[in-house]
Amino acid sequence: MYKNIRIHILILLIATVLFSCKKGGDNIGATIITVDKGAALFDYQTSFKDTLYVTRDKLTAYFRVSANTQNLNVEMKRLYIFKRNLDNPSTPAVYTSVEGVNNNKDAHDNYYYKIPSASSYNSSSDISVYLRAYDKTAIEEEYFFVYTTDADYTDPSSTDGIVIGPIQFYVKYGKLVEYKGLKLYNHAYNDSIYFSNYDVVNLGFLYQIAADADVDISEKTANTQLFLGKFKARNNTTFVKAPANFPYSNATDTEVAKFYSEGTPFSETPDSIKIGEVYLMKIRDAQYQYAAMKILYIVPENGKVGLGYNSEYFLFNLKK
Repeated sequence: MYKNIRIHILILLIATVLFSCKKGGDNIGATIITVDKGAALFDYQTSFKDTLYVTRDKLTAYFRVSANTQNLNVEMKRLYIFKRNLDNPSTPAVYTSVEGVNNNKDAHDNYYYKIPSASSYNSSSDISVYLRAYDKTAIEEEYFFVYTTDADYTDPSSTDGIVIGPIQFYVKYGKLVEYKGLKLYNHAYNDSIYFSNYDVVNLGFLYQIAADADVDISEKTANTQLFLGKFKARNNTTFVKAPANFPYSNATDTEVAKFYSEGTPFSETPDSIKIGEVYLMKIRDAQYQYAAMKILYIVPENGKVGLGYNSEYFLFNLKK
């Protein structure tokens, strides 16, 4: 059973404010020019701007949202939060009002946090939301924050009563876990000590005698002691070489599946691998089982075979 793992997100508002005077009066208007946001998962920085990547077992997110309007001399009375699913970017879902503890409800049936008068110029609120944990169809969500006056707020298409905002923050599902420094040796190099096969499903190294069904990455692509710098699957796992624009650093399982579907799968690398290349894999033909591997280092063939000369290997990271 998975534990309920909290995600602490700190959203920092750094606003450059432009003041303008309206004709015929002393009313002051304020337009937010820039809003900068940061996100942290515990003490680990996961995003510099506005997107948090989460693995599919995360159940709850805790948002801390802060804003200061002292220089504006404008009071904040309410904080509205809306969300929508962006699983299909071409047809995004409609915004829905987010309900929380001690929420009030306005005439439009939208929930809001009533900001205490003592905090009307400097507000900090902790909000908890539920994530779509274990939902394989979940791809992305948007959270939409606005600080308003005491007037009812219609929906995110409205600008009425806004003091600060909108602040948009995105959650992307399917973050992959990275396993670093995996090393596969020339299959002819002391097979009783060094590994030339890898099981991606169970994240384990295997000897040459392993069952083919368990071997997703094998260095042995030919019956030669020469190190060819290639690999293959001994089961139904297939690969696609990722294009240069594949976002390996923040790759999600959905993105791996998308880029994989755009390529031509193979079970054995047609050419020798190169440092920096990324390979996408569909693991054993399973519907939702994808991974990505990045080649980090290669010890090239030394031109000799036999005892003491077959110690070549390649090093890679795996995201799954």
